[in-house]
Amino acid sequence: MEEAVQCQSPAIIRDLYATLISSCGLFNAHELWDKYKEYKAEDILRRLQQTHANMTCNEHIYNEALGKIEDKVMAMVGKTLCDFGMISPQQTTENELSDEIIRETNYDIPALQQQVAEFVPRLFPEQKRVFDKVLEQIESGNGALFF
Repeated sequence: MEEAVQCQSPAIIRDLYATLISSCGLFNAHELWDKYKEYKAEDILRRLQQTHANMTCNEHIYNEALGKIEDKVMAMVGKTLCDFGMISPQQTTENELSDEIIRETNYDIPALQQQVAEFVPRLFPEQKRVFDKVLEQIESGNGALFF
């Protein structure tokens, strides 16, 4: 696996991993997944970065990579990743990330923090009171409706 990640495409690395799981009886399949999951998901990340430049690897991307691996294992031996001690990917309708999920999980946190630091001091007293109340509810973990 170490050599493959240096010179092979993510699709080939996923195929190799699926072959190792289904044919070689790996006892450390989960460790290999954790160690090389970035390489197995690299093409998925690049595809998403074409429309979402700040995208970084996240659980949705890893889930899609696991789905592709499980599809390969199913085609080879008719078993799921669970049958080999791995976690199964969460099933999605098309096993693709929707734009809404990407948009909702892809924030430039430092830029947003800077924006808040710049704008909060400029709020009028009533706006600041509302801002503080909403932030208080978010930080406390309590749900609330604001009108």
